[in-house]
Amino acid sequence: MINMLIFSVLAALATGGAVVVSQNIGASKISEARKSAKQLLVTVAVFSVGLTCAAIVFKTQLLKFFFGRIEADVMEAALTYLTITALSFPFLGIYNSCAALFRSMGKTSVTFAVSIVGNIINVVGNAICILVFHMGVAGVAIPSLLSRVVMGVTLYILLKNPKH
Repeated sequence: MINMLIFSVLAALATGGAVVVSQNIGASKISEARKSAKQLLVTVAVFSVGLTCAAIVFKTQLLKFFFGRIEADVMEAALTYLTITALSFPFLGIYNSCAALFRSMGKTSVTFAVSIVGNIINVVGNAICILVFHMGVAGVAIPSLLSRVVMGVTLYILLKNPKH
């Protein structure tokens, strides 16, 4: 539930920033579009790092607030999952921002391909970590982190390419 809330906030922030970029592209203000895109990426990066820090520092309080009293083993698993997935928030924010910017440019096939690769990493990683290495909840969280890192970094690198 906490991850979905963060995902929604980051997606909304990315979409809002991409609207400004789209308006500039539509008005043929490419220089302004680039400035707006940079502002979006910096804002999302700073905001998502802040969310990561807050989630890690206040993880126990967050889980108790959202879920109340839960069994100790469930709490331990939830703390592990939240800690690992919180590390992915900056990469998720960058991915969402870059994906929104690619949509603004009408280049949705780029985000589609990167999304497929990320989802394959996540599914295969889950299978390996859970079925082969028996890692439990960490085996679910680590591939999510890895896939978000790959997707965020890949889209950012592609966005920096002059042809985009």
